[in-house]
Amino acid sequence: MPSLEIRREESAGAVTLYLSGTFDGSTAAKLTRVLEGLDHRHVRELILDFSQVRAFADVAVAVASQSMLTQTPVRLFGLDHHREQVFRYFGVELPPPAARAYGAAEELPLAG
Repeated sequence: MPSLEIRREESAGAVTLYLSGTFDGSTAAKLTRVLEGLDHRHVRELILDFSQVRAFADVAVAVASQSMLTQTPVRLFGLDHHREQVFRYFGVELPPPAARAYGAAEELPLAG
């Protein structure tokens, strides 16, 4: 059975969710519950790090994206351009993509 692990960190109003495992239609419900449990009045920015997700099904975005349609700015890391676009197709507003090589995943900046 596929599993998705979610680790949460908070710093200065930003909530970062580190995902690992499988992100598919059945595990996306777990992410949805976490997102719906956030108090968006106190979250300045939501960061989702997919860099440790080993299996990604586009259908999972359809499940999870509805709980990302808030006034809280969202940033995604660890996804290739196609998967970022899938989030956009489902209405998730993201910052403009940075110029990078086709297919290269964006890396989460390290805290200094």
